[in-house]
Amino acid sequence: MSDKEFVYFLYISQASCSEVKSMLYPANRLNYMERKTTQHFSANANEVVRIIRGLNYHLTDETFPFEFNNFVKQVENGGYRDTPK
Repeated sequence: MSDKEFVYFLYISQASCSEVKSMLYPANRLNYMERKTTQHFSANANEVVRIIRGLNYHLTDETFPFEFNNFVKQVENGGYRDTPK
């Protein structure tokens, strides 16, 4: 897996975690889960997102090549839309 693909994977992972978290609220509202369970899963999802972000920031440190840092900045600014090849 290239650096570009791994960064893309991290962003997709972060979005997927946020999607799961967003489904917790209707599940609680519709009484599919208790409030305490919803809060527990939400806290866990927040922790996973923090870990992914931390890894992403660590990987985009200045020790990586300029092209890689430039790519990450494009992704963060929404300028990169296509799946890496």
